Amino acid sequence: MAVLEEDLVEDNKDLRTKLMGFLRGTRAARSDHPFALPSTSVAAQGGPPSSPLRAKSKRGIRGGKEPQSTSSHGPAGAIAGKELDPAVYMQCVYYLTRYGGPELQISFWLRHNLLEDALRCLLRYSLPPPVFVRDIAAPQLRAAGGFERLQAALSKIDPTLVKFRVYLLGLCSYLSKHSGALLLEVQLFMGDYVRAGLTYISRSKHTPVTLQVIEYLEAARRSLVQGLEELGPDAIASPLTESETTEKLNIVKLQLQVTQFFYSVVNQNLPAQLQALNLFGDNAMKEAIVEQALVWGNFDLAFRIAQEFRLDTIVLYNAAIARLAKGKRVTNIQELLESFKSTVPEEDMDNIVMTAITTLHKDVGEPKLAEKFVNKLSSAEGRVKANLVCGKAKAAYLVAVQSRDRALVKVVLQHAALHGPKSVVQMCNTWLAKTQG
Repeated sequence: MAVLEEDLVEDNKDLRTKLMGFLRGTRAARSDHPFALPSTSVAAQGGPPSSPLRAKSKRGIRGGKEPQSTSSHGPAGAIAGKELDPAVYMQCVYYLTRYGGPELQISFWLRHNLLEDALRCLLRYSLPPPVFVRDIAAPQLRAAGGFERLQAALSKIDPTLVKFRVYLLGLCSYLSKHSGALLLEVQLFMGDYVRAGLTYISRSKHTPVTLQVIEYLEAARRSLVQGLEELGPDAIASPLTESETTEKLNIVKLQLQVTQFFYSVVNQNLPAQLQALNLFGDNAMKEAIVEQALVWGNFDLAFRIAQEFRLDTIVLYNAAIARLAKGKRVTNIQELLESFKSTVPEEDMDNIVMTAITTLHKDVGEPKLAEKFVNKLSSAEGRVKANLVCGKAKAAYLVAVQSRDRALVKVVLQHAALHGPKSVVQMCNTWLAKTQG
């Protein structure tokens, strides 16, 4: 219906007054909005005559065309539910376009369930993300089925979602602080797979159910893989570089193995102390995981973690052996020592074996168990010291003499002089006298 501007001004002054009151009410009715931000509405500030909205509307009317709804639902169907006559509806659209700001227009579209029109208005005026979050997304997400409706409308206007990317990122930023339940859905909907992977990781660290943790880690792995596959000029800007994403993916894979292994040992939800450990934390957490894996006999997993994060393996091996020794788990100690042989130098290996001997003898009071590990020492010096620790002075003397090392015989002599027996003192003095010079 073509209507001249002059006719509207002359014949509908009363209607205009009523309509503007009605239209302003659409904004006032939303003053308690939980996403409240400082208003940037042109209408709220008085609507300057030079507003581009006003100019655009004026050109449209004078060109003989009335403002039209672009919603696929059509104005008549939407308005019928509000008992608003189509002619009155078109008057509303006219005055909104002529005198109102874009936020007032969005408020009107949403009052009449014209979500697509509201979204197109958002794009037309390049409104900032907070307007989308506060005025469009928030009401939709609060309503039953609202997220599905929002998805459908966004996808219909732009199936690639490129036009809405900045708005969806703004929504994700808000949801990350206030409503994590929907955050993943939005990230996956917009194809932001790297951020979705990070969200899955975050969830895995805050759930007490171990099987749920495994599911989150699996999902994180899939999302990060997909994020790497879709890298390109049109991809969403990732918070991580490609190398950082690959590194994060490797950590997820390792953490998945850790959680699965721990669960297989415990066969139930992990104790809180273990549940709190993860490879996304600091080095102290990583070291605790490596030590626990060693104590439970998974050397391969412990070694991979230590290599990935460049941890001090010797320190960790000693700590694990000491724990096993305190538990008198001799068989487990022997198995671990066999595993260490291929990766640990002889000198360090002797120090680890000495840890087992010392702990078993001094801390646990099991000299007989300690003696079983003396022959695993590669150096004569180590065997001498180990025998002395176990109270075997004569055995220490024999090792020292066999190596023909005067310094080691003197070590045995000093120990025997303090702790006995006297027979070993005499044997040491005799041997030293014979080999002098």
